[in-house]
Amino acid sequence: MTLQIVGPTRYRGLDLLCLQSEIKNLFRLFKEDKEAVFFDSKEELLKKIKYYLNHEKEREKIAEAGYRRCINSGYNYRDRLKYMLNKIEKF
Repeated sequence: MTLQIVGPTRYRGLDLLCLQSEIKNLFRLFKEDKEAVFFDSKEELLKKIKYYLNHEKEREKIAEAGYRRCINSGYNYRDRLKYMLNKIEKF
């Protein structure tokens, strides 16, 4: 398991821990510190990186929960494309 700073859903399907700057809408998609880790400053980011590098089990648990959220909630390219095509057809 590696530590990655990535976009909210781009790598979630790869079972990686997501550290993401706080964006209002992400709180609707992922549970903070359960499915993704958020930060709002460089200092907080560094603190969380150090913490999760030293807490592998917790890091893996969050990464797995984020992965499950993406799969179960349709946050993948296939499901998003289906959604968009349905919207286009209705237009």
